[in-house]
Amino acid sequence: MNSLKNINLVKIISFIISVIGLFLILKSPELGQSSASAWAREAGGSVKSDEWMQMLHAYTTSYRAVGIIFLSIGLFYVLKKE
Repeated sequence: MNSLKNINLVKIISFIISVIGLFLILKSPELGQSSASAWAREAGGSVKSDEWMQMLHAYTTSYRAVGIIFLSIGLFYVLKKE
């Protein structure tokens, strides 16, 4: 019975990780834009547009990659047969 509780706990935690991953994937443009804006403010508020676009792309890609990793790992353990 104790191992059944552990399996259910792992599946619940994995599901939560999957939801976080899906959130990061779906919200990556907004999160990337806010991170790029914070970067621009820290750089003095005036940056070239090509630098802004490069940072926006980098931040968005980073959030999307982390989201894909979380979603993949979470779904792997949720769907894993015990």
